[in-house]
Amino acid sequence: MKSISSPALVVVVILLLAGCATPAVTEIKPTAEIYTPAATPLLVDAQKHDVVSFAKVLIQIPPGAPIGRVVLNGVPKSDIPFNGEGVREASVNYNLVAFDELRSAGYRVLGGESLLFSQDESAKARYTVGGTIHKIFFVVYGDFWWGIRNDAPVEASMNIEWQVFDNRARKICYTFTTRGYTKQTGTFNQAMQQAFKEAFRGLLAEQSFSNAVSLSKSPVENEQWENLVITTSTPAKLSLPADIEKALERVFTVKAGASHGTGFFISSNGYGLTAAHVVSGIDTVTVRLSTGIELEAKVVRSSPHADVALLKLGGTGFQAFALGATPAAGSDVFVIGTPLSEDLEKSVSKGVASGLKKVGDTWYIQTDAAVNPGNSGGPLLSNQGEVLGVISQKIHQTGIEGLGFAIPADTVRSALNLVFE
Repeated sequence: MKSISSPALVVVVILLLAGCATPAVTEIKPTAEIYTPAATPLLVDAQKHDVVSFAKVLIQIPPGAPIGRVVLNGVPKSDIPFNGEGVREASVNYNLVAFDELRSAGYRVLGGESLLFSQDESAKARYTVGGTIHKIFFVVYGDFWWGIRNDAPVEASMNIEWQVFDNRARKICYTFTTRGYTKQTGTFNQAMQQAFKEAFRGLLAEQSFSNAVSLSKSPVENEQWENLVITTSTPAKLSLPADIEKALERVFTVKAGASHGTGFFISSNGYGLTAAHVVSGIDTVTVRLSTGIELEAKVVRSSPHADVALLKLGGTGFQAFALGATPAAGSDVFVIGTPLSEDLEKSVSKGVASGLKKVGDTWYIQTDAAVNPGNSGGPLLSNQGEVLGVISQKIHQTGIEGLGFAIPADTVRSALNLVFE
């Protein structure tokens, strides 16, 4: 069997883990005594969990911390300290290991669909998992005569702090730390990947992780509410575009963490509407009125299926819209909102209602009025200033323009069980 000398191994370690310094021997317990046996991942029901993806692995180890050891004939010969600084991305590609383990455990996974054709759908996942390695230790074995043999065992272990990011709520929703250990014959990279796999399987064995990415609905998302009566005064009739300034008073910007959307009032006592995906996963949001005043709003009801949500602000005296009927194809429509950036609030665009289109089991009003990210939750208005629908989405594709979609007002009423009087 071909062998390599221990100095050659140290060179390999320099390339992979940022180097070694003057050899020294530190008394450290064998890794097998530190790391617990491998855990068995829980098998989950995909239909009860939201879509997940995996981002990356970072290394954050204090400079000088011991990360490895060479042992010849059972005698420790040298410890290898970590010479890196700051936080860096792991050079070993752990993503494919994580994707395989998630799928094996039954989760619905997006990401790494085709490495050959650079197809990756990770950005569409509700939750993204990532890890930071805070401790690594490996042991390579050999003898004085043959040095480090290719068929000699390698021990590898690592501590990883896992985080789960909720892409809708724009916040970290779960944190957990696991440890992975392996002792096997093979290359250094193979041992490190196996140690990573064991640490990741420890995460998948936790019921708390399964709960964190489940589809369990909160009371505001149960979609089985009793009728909610909303008392409205008769809104002053508008004529657009002449009364566009009066319409602007009834629209607000919804600030949900680092993201934003649009909303509008439907009653003088603070009820408002927005898109469900704008406020998904959170109970309260900040809204900025057309005057610049910022108020807190509570998410009262949310229908992810219909993509509409009901907000409630404290106070009275708000100017509100009335909900109208489904528009005829070719009717003039107006969109008001905060597209792209909060600096662009109070933006108005005009177009026509192109008709009703069914996607899956949901009907939408299609319009060629300009709709962009940030317009979600804003009103689609008629010439008379009535809300025809709530802006939900736009088709993003090269060569396609003017395809915006709104949830019809009738769907909004039924999805949220709203009764107006």
